[in-house]
Amino acid sequence: MSDRSAMPNRPIRKALLIGALLAMAVAGAQPASARGPVLPEIRLAPGQAVPACVTPSRLNRHLTERTNNLDPRFRDIARYYKLHGEALRIRWDYAFYQMLLETNYLSYKTGSGRWGDVDPKQNNFAGIGTTGGGVPGDSFPDVSSGLLAQMQHLIAYSGERVAKPLAPRSSGAPRCARLERCARSSAAGRCSWS
Repeated sequence: MSDRSAMPNRPIRKALLIGALLAMAVAGAQPASARGPVLPEIRLAPGQAVPACVTPSRLNRHLTERTNNLDPRFRDIARYYKLHGEALRIRWDYAFYQMLLETNYLSYKTGSGRWGDVDPKQNNFAGIGTTGGGVPGDSFPDVSSGLLAQMQHLIAYSGERVAKPLAPRSSGAPRCARLERCARSSAAGRCSWS
């Protein structure tokens, strides 16, 4: 028996390929890379809550275990996250960890140890208004206001409008339109979030 007889002829191979592609299309199968990551919701639906194991004291302990010389203003910071997060229906634990990343655990220093663009006295926990190159971004009068501004910014990024934002760029009006256009075009791979 020759090698040719072991292979189905061209029309049969073509039919098998078309059948496999049709089966994938009918099943809605697409590669994981095309689906993209599934991101958790930042807003809590009615009846949802941050898991009970997440407490302000545990988050503060996590922070103090990793931060030398923590500014005394930040000792009780997780309490404010819970306070504002519950009032706004925000996953305040996610916002807390965003703050840790944005501020390098409230050191406000880069990975190389140099100061970043935001000064700790600005109470800006999400880099709102910073664009790099020394642009300091927005300032807020106290820790609580800075956290509220961060959460309002997250609401704007979730696609909702913020009625009276502490940071003007968090109103959501222009951002909502950009996010909607981006969401429609992301399926086609034409969206850049940066």
